Amino acid sequence: MNVQDIERLVHRLEAGRITECDFDNGDGSTLLLRFEPAASSIDAPAKLPPVAGLPAPPIAKMLVAPRFGHFLHRHPFSDVGRVELGCVVAVGDIVGFIHAGDLLVPVCSSHAGIVSRILIDKQTLVGYGQTLATVD
Repeated sequence: MNVQDIERLVHRLEAGRITECDFDNGDGSTLLLRFEPAASSIDAPAKLPPVAGLPAPPIAKMLVAPRFGHFLHRHPFSDVGRVELGCVVAVGDIVGFIHAGDLLVPVCSSHAGIVSRILIDKQTLVGYGQTLATVD
């Protein structure tokens, strides 16, 4: 892979709003591309003024897939990572696994709280950054 190939790949990733990519060169080496997406006014959510007398709604925190593959709710040979609705999780807890080829990658919680929704069924093919569950 030469510099021009990498530039074309980066432009395609940016156009697709992808910020990270593992690329296997086919010769045993892997290229990891990471870059910051360009800021866009479309990305900024609109801020609404609070309504007097009402408490602010809780903000759900998302647990997302660290890579693409099939989502497993627990380790195939044990109950490690088994998370159910209403479970309490801490930052760093294993909440599932992504199975891709020969790899089994743990999905670690980036937020502490109570699992309020599980959005993905077991064995579902997920994409990088896809929301798997929410924590309140």
